[in-house]
Amino acid sequence: MYYDLSSGMICHAASEIFGLTIPADSSLGIDYHIQSLQQGQLNYMVCLPSLLPRLERHCLEKDIPPESFNLRNIFVVGELFSENFCNHYENVFNSRLVNMYASTELGLVASECHHHNLHVWEDFFHTEVIDSDTAEPCEDGATGELVITALQREALPLIRYNTQDLVEMHKSPCECGHPGTYLSSIKGRRDNMFTINGGNIYPIALENIITAIDGFSSFCRCIIEKIDAHDCLTFKVETRDDIDEQEAKHLAQLLYSRLTSSDITLRLIFRGLESASRLDIQILQPGAISLKSGKIKNNISQVDSHT
Repeated sequence: MYYDLSSGMICHAASEIFGLTIPADSSLGIDYHIQSLQQGQLNYMVCLPSLLPRLERHCLEKDIPPESFNLRNIFVVGELFSENFCNHYENVFNSRLVNMYASTELGLVASECHHHNLHVWEDFFHTEVIDSDTAEPCEDGATGELVITALQREALPLIRYNTQDLVEMHKSPCECGHPGTYLSSIKGRRDNMFTINGGNIYPIALENIITAIDGFSSFCRCIIEKIDAHDCLTFKVETRDDIDEQEAKHLAQLLYSRLTSSDITLRLIFRGLESASRLDIQILQPGAISLKSGKIKNNISQVDSHT
């Protein structure tokens, strides 16, 4: 199953070269995918991470145990996800989640080992990590923007292409024994960072907090409004199961508590918004955000308005 167009097509073509059977693609709908998984007893699945909550919900609605698919590995690509998200869906599907790094311009660049490090395919790509402010190379293990040069491209040669993905690069051998360059999990994108109440936030930081709370899915939406020159935030978070009003109130209080007991930046931002009555946390029922098919972004939108 392939949900990311460019890297999905590359996976599809490579799979056919190896003689693998491709039973489904993204245009056929969730019911067809479940049917293929049940009937085909497939070994592997390639998908966006956001497909997994949809599969889980449909399985619950149809009383189908997700582990009955007997998937050995689920290869995920195209979206960021937290460690809690990974652990949850490995348990749900009784399968290992394998992260892959790809981009529309370059295709598949790196894949994950058992130690959750992304190993670059160095025969095809040269990678660098540069400082966001100076554009100078970062020291080994420092966070910066990932820059990639394609070594074997002909139709679209890319030299020092800045992905704007924030990552750490390590040149020492990985614990898995691979001797080449490896990357940490992607921490976020420079252009995804947003500023509110004087602080900078990356969406993955919020997702790490949300997915650590039992009952939430990984889908959220932040709406930032400028009212009388002040930032106001509406924070909408989707639950994994249907809940009543009392449970929603409890989850909202728990989320606020976690947001204000995490790192100092988030603590100052959310306490400041709450004390000025400029924070609205809304708990939504399953599917309120995630029903849209295809590639999901935990949405952040900014609106200018006045009172």
